[in-house]
Amino acid sequence: MAESNSKEFYKLIKQVGTLTLIPSLMVTGPLAGFFLGKWLDKKFGMSPGFMYVWIAIGFLASARESYRIIKRINDEK
Repeated sequence: MAESNSKEFYKLIKQVGTLTLIPSLMVTGPLAGFFLGKWLDKKFGMSPGFMYVWIAIGFLASARESYRIIKRINDEK
């Protein structure tokens, strides 16, 4: 009985940790794109062209990774 509760608790903690990762991904990707784009804009003097492109790339990468995480969670059930 105690072993079953322990496995359920571990599974719950794993799901909460994985689902907590998604909001941080949705913030981190565009934020990294912002800083990379800002740096490239400063380096090549093309303000704000690179910034917008890299923010969009960061958002798309974050959305793709979030989709993969959700798919993986659904496949485990």
